[in-house]
Amino acid sequence: LAITSKNTFLSNMSHDMRTPLNAIFGFTSLARRNAGDPQAVLSYLDRIEASSRQLLDLIDKVLEIAWTDSRELRSAEVECDLRSEKTGYKIREAQLKKTPYMLVVGQQEEADKTVSVRSRFAGDEGVKPLGEFIQQISEEIRTKEIRKEEPNLQQQK
Repeated sequence: LAITSKNTFLSNMSHDMRTPLNAIFGFTSLARRNAGDPQAVLSYLDRIEASSRQLLDLIDKVLEIAWTDSRELRSAEVECDLRSEKTGYKIREAQLKKTPYMLVVGQQEEADKTVSVRSRFAGDEGVKPLGEFIQQISEEIRTKEIRKEEPNLQQQK
């Protein structure tokens, strides 16, 4: 499970990094071929700069995730669903598989360093700071607490 998730992540990252990198190489080549046309060269340089910023932003996010993980988490095995399915479909699938926790992280959660938590125990638990969720789950693991499903949760599904 962890190896599959890692391979999926690396495959997606490879694609996401190649796209702006290919643009940088392509527009650099075009700028060289059109060195006598200052307008064209400036246009290519703008596109090179935009692609460079995109690549740098992506690398920064990966490094931030790696740093956060190494600082806050000791060891964890998680399933990461990077498919392009709708979130509602993924939530239903997780419910059917009785996945204990499902974390949804969109752009806003990423920026706020929060996670939207859904559990098989209580359903939608709302948005929590990442550190708070890590403390909660760490405490559950430490105490070996087993949460019970709430009786009215079946009606929410």
